[in-house]
Amino acid sequence: MLKLDDEALETWESFLARFNRVSDIFLARYLRTMILLNDPGFSGSLRDFVNQGEKFSLIDDANAWMAIRELRNIATHDYLESDLSALFKQLLLECPRLLAIQNNWTPKNKLS
Repeated sequence: MLKLDDEALETWESFLARFNRVSDIFLARYLRTMILLNDPGFSGSLRDFVNQGEKFSLIDDANAWMAIRELRNIATHDYLESDLSALFKQLLLECPRLLAIQNNWTPKNKLS
């Protein structure tokens, strides 16, 4: 079982909040907006938008982004203290994909 002092727990909770916020903004806002700008009639579930994002080369791997969304959902809800270590490890593994957003998403990357 993972034992964290108050300072470490606060750091992880802050990290978790930022991870959730970045993934939400990217998937629910940016990706949807970019797809709708180029295909105003497109509709569907988040999974449909993620698949379309991969088709338009806005993202590299739809399944990886859906896994990030699932991880975000797990992290947002109550989790057992015994699961914290595994959750934190998985969050750290997915961070490079979120951090790459700033390097890959500039106005020049609009769909044509």
